[in-house]
Amino acid sequence: MRKFAKRAGWASLLILLLVALTLCGFRAASFLRETSEAAALAPPNGEFADTSFGKVHVSYWGDPNGMPVIMTHGMAAWGGLWKLTGEALAARGFRVIALDQAPFGFSDSANPDFLRSAEAKRLLEAMKSLGIEKPLLVGHSYGGGVALEAALLAPDQFQGLVLVCPVTGLHGQKPDAVPQKVQMPLPLRPQFVRELFISATAANPLLTKFLMAKFMHRKEMITSDQIATLQLPLQRRGATKAMARWFEQFIEGDVLALSATRRGAEKLAVPAELIWGEEDSVTPIAQGDDLAPLLKAAHFKRMAGIGHMPQIEDPAQFNAALIEALERPG
Repeated sequence: MRKFAKRAGWASLLILLLVALTLCGFRAASFLRETSEAAALAPPNGEFADTSFGKVHVSYWGDPNGMPVIMTHGMAAWGGLWKLTGEALAARGFRVIALDQAPFGFSDSANPDFLRSAEAKRLLEAMKSLGIEKPLLVGHSYGGGVALEAALLAPDQFQGLVLVCPVTGLHGQKPDAVPQKVQMPLPLRPQFVRELFISATAANPLLTKFLMAKFMHRKEMITSDQIATLQLPLQRRGATKAMARWFEQFIEGDVLALSATRRGAEKLAVPAELIWGEEDSVTPIAQGDDLAPLLKAAHFKRMAGIGHMPQIEDPAQFNAALIEALERPG
């Protein structure tokens, strides 16, 4: 029995050592990969806007004189992933401005405030810097929470709001709830541990397709171009370190955001619509059923057989639904 226990102990120690070495290997690989500056990697159809948070990168599609539509993206994505939708809206006469929410994409991450309220202020400052007035606002997933916050902060600056499978944290919350900061699990509190974790997951190019598929119902719709788009910013200097800082704040939550409570969210004064995949396993559509009356959403488009990324899983149906929402009077 003692021999067995001793062997089990050595085996466990060996497994832990292998895990540690593997994580260190991924972190070393990220150091070697992250050598480029944002300006050298950013696509030609974009621009950097000056803000108090640093430079915010946006991607453009469409006539500069068209109706402006600002779009925010989901976790670990960036504006370039809106390409198919951007082109469809451009063909309809819209001017699409897809924002990169730091630390993702090519926006500056030197200011380490990545809370929802700070991201919303980045968006508003970028709008002012670029001279964008009264745009329509479209937010997907994590970016949906940012878009909602921006619309609450400055309702007079937006013509309308379309939320696509948004992450809000409001479902199941009591009307009089006071948001509490969530404690980061103890093992992930040190920054260097989070960097190891991020380098092996979100910042690991080997897992890009696997992780993207986890958010989708129609996984077969993933293309190599989309994978390459998601991987491009992973070459940015300091990408893993910045994402590790973002991860801590994302888990803890933004207790001061206007959109952090149902009392705050129900004060939305911007006309809103929702688009949601009925097979969404990240933000189940029950959250949409709850959110629609809270935001007084005029329309709620439910997409059958679609998961958390409608714009990727069924571009034609999603683009048609979005264009209908954007062109709807009021």
